[in-house]
Amino acid sequence: WLRERRLMQPAFHRQKLSALTDTIVQTIREQLELWQGYAQSDQTFDMEEEMTDLTLSIIIKTMFSGRVGKEQVKALGDAFRTASAFMLWRSQQMWAPPLWVPVPRNVAYNKALKVVNNTVFPLIAEGRKDPQDDLLGMLVNARDEETGEGMSDAQLRDEIVTMFFAGHETSAMALTWAFYLISQHPAVEERIIEEVQQVLGNRPPAFEDLPKLSYIQQVVNEVLRLYPSAYLFAREAVSDHILDGYRLPAGVMIFITPYVTHHDPSFWNDPETFNPGRFNAENSSRINKDAYYPFGEGPHLCIGNNLAMMEMQLTLAMTYQRFKPRLVPDHPIGLRPEATLRPKYGMKMTI
Repeated sequence: WLRERRLMQPAFHRQKLSALTDTIVQTIREQLELWQGYAQSDQTFDMEEEMTDLTLSIIIKTMFSGRVGKEQVKALGDAFRTASAFMLWRSQQMWAPPLWVPVPRNVAYNKALKVVNNTVFPLIAEGRKDPQDDLLGMLVNARDEETGEGMSDAQLRDEIVTMFFAGHETSAMALTWAFYLISQHPAVEERIIEEVQQVLGNRPPAFEDLPKLSYIQQVVNEVLRLYPSAYLFAREAVSDHILDGYRLPAGVMIFITPYVTHHDPSFWNDPETFNPGRFNAENSSRINKDAYYPFGEGPHLCIGNNLAMMEMQLTLAMTYQRFKPRLVPDHPIGLRPEATLRPKYGMKMTI
């Protein structure tokens, strides 16, 4: 893990992220052009699906310089959903048949895995032959500082698949919840619009604008508090330990849930209320940093956290330059905790 983390880290440095901004902005603009049609026809759409399409397009264009066609994007999206549902189901079983047993769940998963491999391995071969200035090119060219070794094709496949999943579904769900919450809080929406007009006017955002869009950053932080996309993850005890009177033997797996911590009144005043002001300059200094961890914490902190925050800020800023998404009246809201924290009934909205 440590070797591969060191190989990948330069791809997420500030200078590299800055170079990706134009691609992300252009991809968001293309998505918003579709929304113009929704607005004119008063069409109802599912924000969860829209954000999934957007973030998957962004990760493909930044990772592969757009070398994946639209049909492949859809096939990959379907394959990831199938694989995610299968892995969630399998993790909850006391016993499951080996993958070679042709029961329906295994057949569907193996078919999805084949789609992923048939898409990713040719891209790796192309990336080795003709590396571009994208995330794939960075990973192909990455070398361990101590040994000079790069990644094998299998390691590249694993890292790319991880970034595909972590780089689109988590951001998509956070943005979906963001549009829902903002639509229910007109004062928050108006303040976002005011900040966007002051900072950007009608021009597209640039990387240098992100620190100035501070209220939008507060909004994103508060969305991730209430609805952390990665609502459950695991850590392994590396040594025997006593935690709050409980003995944790070395090697035991500990499941941690930001959702519970982020809603704990021991750490948060009025925790069920959507209040971006918690994260302003004055209040954020009083937050217990260990009680807020939407991207994890410690050495295993999500490597793409800055890319995700940038993507979400840019999406919200560009949306509220032009549109006000509205939840369909009486649309039910519920939680569907799968690989990420999804809305149980989708998120039907109009523009």
